[in-house]
Amino acid sequence: TGDDAILGGSFTLLNEFDVNRIAVFSDSDNSLTPLISGNTNGSVRELLVEGNTLYIGGDFSTFNAVSRNRFAQYDLLNDELSDFTIDFSGSVYAIDKVGDQLYFGGTFTFVDGESRTRVCEYDLNTGLTAWNPTPINTVLDIEVESGKILVGGFFNAFPVGSRERIVSIDLTDESINDLSLDFSSGTVVDMALDGDNLYFGGSFTSVNGETRRRLGSVNVNSGALNPLALDVNNTVNSLAIQNNTLYFGGSFTDVDGNETLILASVITLTGTIDAFNPQLHSTVEDI
Repeated sequence: TGDDAILGGSFTLLNEFDVNRIAVFSDSDNSLTPLISGNTNGSVRELLVEGNTLYIGGDFSTFNAVSRNRFAQYDLLNDELSDFTIDFSGSVYAIDKVGDQLYFGGTFTFVDGESRTRVCEYDLNTGLTAWNPTPINTVLDIEVESGKILVGGFFNAFPVGSRERIVSIDLTDESINDLSLDFSSGTVVDMALDGDNLYFGGSFTSVNGETRRRLGSVNVNSGALNPLALDVNNTVNSLAIQNNTLYFGGSFTDVDGNETLILASVITLTGTIDAFNPQLHSTVEDI
């Protein structure tokens, strides 16, 4: 946001600062400071910034000693915790927003005391909506874009239409789209949509009977797998696309036989590995 990057995780110490799981990095002067009033008592799993509002999801039950059950809203302009609350019974791993609609994914089974299993939709004007598709296992990512709600995770069934690991839902009527992928094993941890092409990373090794080692791509309209088929030797946790380049991070140390510690990039049109290789030495959870 501006010249700052907001970091969330399970850390309790950054440089000389004692910080509990959330901090701000200033790109303008490379400084790293705690987010004022930003201590949580459990891991931060997801951050979403819109304007001066920061949405935070995770495993925590307090934020700066104030009760916040796995979700908090923070006012970046006034540097303070907002009064707005939503209570989740389990971890929040994914947050996205379109207009006044917030979308959440995780392990929760109740939201504000109402049954909502692992995904839910919250209208900022009217509250929790009736949408409750109940996937059969953890949701790790939600991407809302181009008229679609894309949900990824551990699930091997999506009751409103049988789907595993990835499901595409129509944003207008919330019906299940035709996209259906067959994963022999593993999970989808993160996704990134670029036009009609959905890139996805995780721990899987095949998709639709074709070898796809922890990184794949599919056309969301036709359902056809794209040719991208790099051999990544361990889990891909995070994806980001910028300027025709796909960045991916995780716990891997090799991509297509090239030593690439933890964070790599690939040009999306050609499928070749970019020279970018910062040689990080611990797991990347988010980009």
